[in-house]
This record gives sequence, structure tokens and C-alpha cells, in this order.
Amino acid sequence: MNQDAAAGLPELRQAHNLNANCAVTLCWLGFYEAVNGSPEAGVRLAEAAQAATPLILGTIAHVGLGRIERAAAQFRRVERIAPKLVEARLSGRWLSSDPNYHARAHTFFRIAAGLAPPQAADALR
Repeated sequence: MNQDAAAGLPELRQAHNLNANCAVTLCWLGFYEAVNGSPEAGVRLAEAAQAATPLILGTIAHVGLGRIERAAAQFRRVERIAPKLVEARLSGRWLSSDPNYHARAHTFFRIAAGLAPPQAADALR
């Protein structure tokens, strides 16, 4: 097993260049940058990942609670911060393999985006 933490850094940087808003890539790249001598960059990347992820989860939670206007406002905020991440989620790419979570998250996120009626959440709550 390779114990060289710098070995994966070029690939993580390339992944980040391909999708600068992927929260998972941001987390790992932040960690690798920090342990390889760039702690400021690492913290910045980790904070960006954290900002995008709680916003998406918050958007979904607001729909779950029936707070559609708040969900829509939060959706617009995450769309400004992480447009590629929003695009991935709206196209159905979620990190969970749980079909119940996927159906709920995807439907709720589409409702927040104005792409599905609020009533679509009723059966999933």
C-alpha cells in the first residue's frame, strides 16, 4: 500500500478542475492540500464543500417540512454557489444508493427548483 499522501493530489486537482462544485472532491482535495503543505487552501476547499452540502440538505429539509418558499430561496442560493452540483442533483446523480432516499431527495430538490409541484412531496413525507 502506498503511504505517500501526495500521490493522489494530481488526480484530485484534475477531478476538481472537471467539477469544481463536487462536495466530495472538495473535501478530499481540501484534506490532501492541507496535509501536503497548503493548509490555507485546504481549509478554503473544505469550507466550500461544507457550504454546498448543508445548503442542499437544508433545501430538501424545508420541502419535507412544507416550507416551499424557504426551500426555493435556499435552492437559489446553492445554485449560485455550486451550479454544477445542482445540475448533477437535478439530473438524478445522488451519492446515496438507497432508493427511498434517492426518490425523496430528488423529488424534494426538484420541488425547490420549481420543476415539480409541491404536492409531489406528499406521498414521500
